Amino acid sequence: IGTIVGSAAFNVLFVIGVCAMVTPELLVLTWFPLARDCAFYITSLVLLAVFFSGDEIEWYESVVLLWMYVFYVTVMFFNGSLRQWTEGKIDALTERWRNNRGERQSEVDRKSESSMLGSMRHS
Repeated sequence: IGTIVGSAAFNVLFVIGVCAMVTPELLVLTWFPLARDCAFYITSLVLLAVFFSGDEIEWYESVVLLWMYVFYVTVMFFNGSLRQWTEGKIDALTERWRNNRGERQSEVDRKSESSMLGSMRHS
C-alpha cells in the first residue's frame, strides 16, 4: 500500500509541477480539483486497505473499485457543472454565515449599548 500511495502522490505532484514549468503563462490552481481528487483518493485508499485486510481481494471487492473508477470518470465528465453547483452552494452558505454573524454582532452591540446606557443612568 505504501508503494501505491507514494507512487500516486509523486505522479500527482510531478504532473502538476511539469505542467507549471512548461506552461508559458501563470498556472492558476484552485481548491476544487484538489478537494475532488483528494476525496476520491482517500476513499479509494480506505477501500483498498479494507479489501487488503483479508488474504486476497475478492471479485466483489474489485467490482466496487471498478465502479468507483466509473463514478470518478462520470464526475470528471460533469466537472464544470459540478464545480459551478458546488461553488454556488459554498457561496450561499458563506453568505448565510456572514449574515448570521452580522445579526449576532448587531445583537451584541445593542446589548452592550443598552447596558452602557443603563449604567450611565444609574451613575
